[in-house]
Amino acid sequence: MIDKSELEESLKSSICASIRLEQRGVDRYMVHTGYTFGDGDEIHIILKRDGDGWILTDEGHTVMWLSYEDLILTDSRMEALAGVLAYNSAEYRDGRIVVDCHDRPLGGCLQSMIQAILQAADLLFLKRENVRSTFAEDVKGLIGATYGDCRFDERLENGNESYVIDAYVPGSRPILAFAVGSKEKCIMAAFTILALSKEKEMPFTSLVIVDRAAKLSRGDLDLITNRSDKLFMGSPAIDDPDFRRFVERNPVEGRADAGNRAVYAKRTRKGRGRFPISQLYQRENPF
Repeated sequence: MIDKSELEESLKSSICASIRLEQRGVDRYMVHTGYTFGDGDEIHIILKRDGDGWILTDEGHTVMWLSYEDLILTDSRMEALAGVLAYNSAEYRDGRIVVDCHDRPLGGCLQSMIQAILQAADLLFLKRENVRSTFAEDVKGLIGATYGDCRFDERLENGNESYVIDAYVPGSRPILAFAVGSKEKCIMAAFTILALSKEKEMPFTSLVIVDRAAKLSRGDLDLITNRSDKLFMGSPAIDDPDFRRFVERNPVEGRADAGNRAVYAKRTRKGRGRFPISQLYQRENPF
């Protein structure tokens, strides 16, 4: 077993004098670096023996910490995370950030680990008001994880016009999910729902998820609330009770994996022909 004081002195001389090791077992140490996340939590780094060398790992703590904010590791986030880790000579293994120290000095490896964790946190903990596409990806990730068989950015035709649906779940009564992150997207989603239901007379269930950071006006919020079958403020967790009730009531009838058929009151949609944009703001019974 390597002497703890020797390891500690090696790291202190390479990084800074405040580095401290706390023994957590045989050849296993918690590395206290003094670096923290934005909320003051210390970043979690474990130095442990791996065969004839050493590795540093966060033991999944970084991703777990980020999950408290209901962030979803979408494909684009995972791609960006992989780039950040590769830049810092780190890897992503089963939810853990790892730096292999077999052929590198421990001090340099620790510095790489610290940078990888802090940059990963900055990358994944993106403020939704600054990166609206992240919110849309979260919504798509939620719908995909819930229903499995769905299509993103689906284009539906209505005469000479077409409408893009953020997440489309096919079925005899498909689910049309909209990620609303701005006033413009709010109006377009409401217009799409109205056009497809009144003109195309298409049977569907509309699900609208509004980004809290969008700061919609009262009028815009009333508009999309009155036009949608179900609306959530903020992307719900997949096990959110209200979201689970929506899923149970909307199993997408006609699909082999729909499970038990749910009794769900169908929304009444009458009328055909073009309509003025002002009609969007007329209250309509949601069921």
